[in-house]
Amino acid sequence: MNIDNLCLSCMESDSGEPICSKCGSPFEIAPSNPRQLPLRTMLRGQYLIGKVLAEGVCETTYLAFDTGLETKVAIKE
Repeated sequence: MNIDNLCLSCMESDSGEPICSKCGSPFEIAPSNPRQLPLRTMLRGQYLIGKVLAEGVCETTYLAFDTGLETKVAIKE
């Protein structure tokens, strides 16, 4: 799977269009908080960081893609 073509909002393969055909989100999304991890960050060489699912006082939860298992996961920071 080519992770460069994953939509960061739904982690499904994207056609390369500016809007994801699966979820309707823009292909490139801007982080809403400078304290968040940059989009497309690779953690431990395995987890591709996508959009923020939730943000609290002490933690942020991201949608991510596990490249080893080829599945969506949630990552808490």
